[in-house]
Amino acid sequence: MCGISGYIGNNLNQGALSERIKEACEQIRHRGPDSQGYFIDSGVALGATRLAIRDPALGKQPISYRGFTLVFNGELYDTNPLKKKLKRKGYFLKTTCDTELFLYAFIEYGVAILPELNGMFAFAVWDQNKRTLYLGRDRWGEKPLYFTAQKDFIAFSSEISALKVWPTIEWTPRLEDLNLFLQNSYIPGNRTGWKDIFKLEPATFLMWNEEKLEKKTYFFPSLEQKESHPERLYSILNKSVKDCLISDKPVGIFLSGGLDSTTIATLASQHTTDLTLFSIDWENLGFSEKTYISEAVKQLNIKHFKTYCPPSFIENHFEQLVKIYGEPFADESMFPCYCLAHLAKKHVDVVLTGDGADEFFHGYERYFYEGSNADYHDIFSAMPFVIRKSIYSEDLKSFLRSNSDYGDSHSFQLRPYRARSWNDIHTYLPNDILTKMDRATMGVGLEARAPFLMPAITNFALSCPDSSLIGTTCQGKKILRQAMKHIVPDSILKRKKMGFGVPFNEWFCSPLKDWMISRILEGKLIQTGWFSTQGLNELITTHLSGEKNVSRSLLNLLVLETWLSIN
Repeated sequence: MCGISGYIGNNLNQGALSERIKEACEQIRHRGPDSQGYFIDSGVALGATRLAIRDPALGKQPISYRGFTLVFNGELYDTNPLKKKLKRKGYFLKTTCDTELFLYAFIEYGVAILPELNGMFAFAVWDQNKRTLYLGRDRWGEKPLYFTAQKDFIAFSSEISALKVWPTIEWTPRLEDLNLFLQNSYIPGNRTGWKDIFKLEPATFLMWNEEKLEKKTYFFPSLEQKESHPERLYSILNKSVKDCLISDKPVGIFLSGGLDSTTIATLASQHTTDLTLFSIDWENLGFSEKTYISEAVKQLNIKHFKTYCPPSFIENHFEQLVKIYGEPFADESMFPCYCLAHLAKKHVDVVLTGDGADEFFHGYERYFYEGSNADYHDIFSAMPFVIRKSIYSEDLKSFLRSNSDYGDSHSFQLRPYRARSWNDIHTYLPNDILTKMDRATMGVGLEARAPFLMPAITNFALSCPDSSLIGTTCQGKKILRQAMKHIVPDSILKRKKMGFGVPFNEWFCSPLKDWMISRILEGKLIQTGWFSTQGLNELITTHLSGEKNVSRSLLNLLVLETWLSIN
């Protein structure tokens, strides 16, 4: 696992390229604290910061062969079939690292190999002979990749901060993006909050040379319904978890006490005894899951460490977290995830998570909301339309969209129950859930893997009929519960979904009250002129009076204020 960065263009000499690529990699050293490596040529600079998980001694980056140079961030699983094919083609593997394997596969098959890969990745391949750069990202967006493409150069990186070392990039906020952020707590699509900086979308590759830029999608998921059986799901889940345990470094599990993470921990324990469980608890009992965590730990009999995330952790790490994300991002669970990652990194270098199960197996209770799709988007928005309208000045109001613009869920040409989860798979999952986990873990040099996102699992889930996913009591994950009923405690199988939340409702009224008020009313938000001071005051009063819990809206504003301040 690594951080990658690079620049292709003829407006810098090799000395300047060398100096700036080292600065870029220094910005993302937290992603790869074990080593750094560079490739410098005429008009080309590639860099990688390495977290050495596979073949620590030999798997250094960048790696070059036959005029191709690769920097790679990710992990490939179940690679033996591909290794055998490449060996028959005459390639000799000098390492057990998947970076070398990826390069040889790309040289032999080009971008056609991408849909065949099982894993998470973001990569950059420089073809010296064709003077062409290839950038690509895994099918669900587990690993990040940002880029800017100008007339005479292209620059890319795993995180936005590393792009700031390159000259002539204009750092102008895009107001339309900021409205989307405040509405969702993240920015969907390829936007980032900056006019000139973009995200490469999941399942997409980009080709750039001095003549043109071309971008294509290489994977299209299918919703073709097939017969589904719990026994089949158990089998492929078990194999997926086993594949994700491959590592030359210690492995742990993030355990929340819910069905997804308990499933991963239970299956992993059948393949190795060298595991460690990590969980987080709260003094506020309304957020604590310690009863379920304790039950899972007792059954698994695996060493377990837990930590707490107090209000002081939020204050002490707020600016650092906002900086790591680069784009405006405010999922409240980013704080406990980061706190948990700090704990885990003291013991392991890899963790497995339950991410992806809710989206693919219909786990969120909001999917069962029976109102229109227009109301659904606003009710479950981080900052509903009426709040944004009340706090925006005229500059931002022009970007507001009314609820009716979203239409109705049945217009998606999908089964009604699938429309919302399908939308989440393409928006909320890559832009929120996976972004949150990548930055929280890689921010401390910890690799997170999500077995539920392995192709065998996602293909199975997308082919399930509604009757296999949804129980009679409007509860999702029916087939997952059936698959795990003999090995996961009954209380966990039957429990309701509980989000990985933070008691900001309470904290903004007491321990974080003064901090919150001063940041919102005395900081960059007011200075920009984009917000109404009266509207912001009324929003804070609404929360402090107990009239309504608007803590998600307040958190979004705090993140935006900090993002503007540090940039």
